Amino acid sequence: MKKITYIFSGGRSNRLDDINSAKEFYYSYHFFKKNGNKLNIIEPHVRRNYFYKLLDKIINKYFDIPMYLNSFLSIRNLRTLLQSQLIIFVNESTAFSFLPYLIYQRIFKKQQTLVFIMGLFSKRINYPFFLKIHKLLINLLIKSVDNLVFLGKGEFTFATQNYKSSNKFHFLPFSVDTNFWKNTNTYSSNNEEILFIGNDGNRNTQILSRIPSKLPQYQFKYLTSIKELTSVNERNLEILKGKWSENTYSDTEIKDFYQNAKLVILPLKNTYQPSGQSVALQAMSLGIPVVISQTKGFWDPDIFNHNENIIFIEENSETAWVNSIQAIYNNDELLQKLSKNAFNTITKHYNLDVFHDKLLKILS
Repeated sequence: MKKITYIFSGGRSNRLDDINSAKEFYYSYHFFKKNGNKLNIIEPHVRRNYFYKLLDKIINKYFDIPMYLNSFLSIRNLRTLLQSQLIIFVNESTAFSFLPYLIYQRIFKKQQTLVFIMGLFSKRINYPFFLKIHKLLINLLIKSVDNLVFLGKGEFTFATQNYKSSNKFHFLPFSVDTNFWKNTNTYSSNNEEILFIGNDGNRNTQILSRIPSKLPQYQFKYLTSIKELTSVNERNLEILKGKWSENTYSDTEIKDFYQNAKLVILPLKNTYQPSGQSVALQAMSLGIPVVISQTKGFWDPDIFNHNENIIFIEENSETAWVNSIQAIYNNDELLQKLSKNAFNTITKHYNLDVFHDKLLKILS
């Protein structure tokens, strides 16, 4: 039995035991718990430490490092970490928020540590003058943890080619709760809605904001809180404002959105972040065809094939997206093939049992 602490970025504690909630965003928490380990979780909380707030602002703005000391670093949380044998950070921002502790434990305590990486190497440097400090902080993080687990193959390849300590780097594609994201009905190409879901900054909002007006014959639904999208006013576009971390819509409601969709579209910016990953995998697990930008950060290009289990848009332009949607929308034969192959791909390669088994090998 191990004492394991998870550092989450928010939105988990109130759903941990919800049987109507999918389990993919817990990164094997439930597997470890089922096997008798003692688990703790740490999530961000509101504090009024003005020094930490100022430091966070400086590091985020000038050094382009996602650090939130004010939300995480506290005596209570440090006590929890000191009692842990294994510490799992679910993304790089949570790990950077505990970087002072990680440096300490590496020198004096040597606990087992692991951080999931999803976009660390896609940061845009706003102030090139501070590039050396940006890289220094990344190298400090790499040296201070035992394992860095990349959820996207593109970013994993980039990191292994450009940073030392690549023996610490592992590729483990994100997986979804295929028991939850399981379509109780056969996919129907008679569905009419074209669905988009997402809030991260690497969604291509310029393309998304224009597509509905170019395709007035189709009905679109966007589940998002991105301001550039929520302000779009088109008669054939329904906007549902929401964020996963705020539990605006339950997973069951989101599942219904998927199952009523004909297509899921994911226009993305070309970065190393595996943007759109969870949405695409959830939709495909339900047998819903996905159309997505071909980016350098796509999570696993060896498994996904254009016109077989997914549709890639290589030329990330408004015209390419409009033409592709028009070509696919009434092609029932292609949609049925995509639906079947997508479901089979996710069920075989991206279920939580496979994810947990690979994670255990990394930790062993």
